[in-house]
Amino acid sequence: MPAAENSEESQNFWPGYVDTLVNMVMFLILLIVVLAMAVMFFSVKARNDALKSTVPLKDPNKAAHEKVYPGMADELPQNPTIQDMRNLIDRLKEKLYQSELRNKPSGLNPVLKPNETKMGQSERVEDASSKVGSLPNGVQDFALRPSTLIIRFRPGALDMTDAEANHMHSVFVKHFEYSTGSGQNFMLTVDAAEGLSESNRMAFYRVAAVRNRLMAITGVPASKISQKILAVPASALTGTEALEVRITKVD
Repeated sequence: MPAAENSEESQNFWPGYVDTLVNMVMFLILLIVVLAMAVMFFSVKARNDALKSTVPLKDPNKAAHEKVYPGMADELPQNPTIQDMRNLIDRLKEKLYQSELRNKPSGLNPVLKPNETKMGQSERVEDASSKVGSLPNGVQDFALRPSTLIIRFRPGALDMTDAEANHMHSVFVKHFEYSTGSGQNFMLTVDAAEGLSESNRMAFYRVAAVRNRLMAITGVPASKISQKILAVPASALTGTEALEVRITKVD
């Protein structure tokens, strides 16, 4: 019996626990050191890249009149007059017109005349404005179909003049026999070249301009107007994409 008691007392497990704990602490310390070195390395690299960057940063301490990013507005004198502003707007219109023509996809089919469309003689065209200038401005004409009114914009024009808007109002009321509170619903659709962001942007601006005029002048509630931009594949382009906004009466 004494020999058995001595063998049980000689079994001591503490050295194994101590070795395991020491190994775990050493591993955690090594992991923390590696992570700290990685963070320090990437911080130094990011600082060096920022110092080598040549992108100009806007200094808040600079004077308000100091030009950091020059543009067309910098061509204005220090105290611009109304005529200076009008000249700047004309130059912007010219650039917008050239940009729209330049961004049109190549290989377009020739633009069809109204009497050459599939609708045939069922389409009637009314001149929108007799104004003629060096720059395209406003709406070219209104085309009438049995349940559709088409507003054809000139290239580079994003809105219509007040006279053209009033003309559209009279044509709209007569064509659709519209009266305020009649509850008629209308859909505004416009085509845009598929994959061409410039065409989609122009289409959105023009359909928004027609929608705003309908609400402001004709009195059509916003809840009665829906709008949609239709993507046209390159094989079906005609050259009138984003230029024609169609107002269709929805039953």
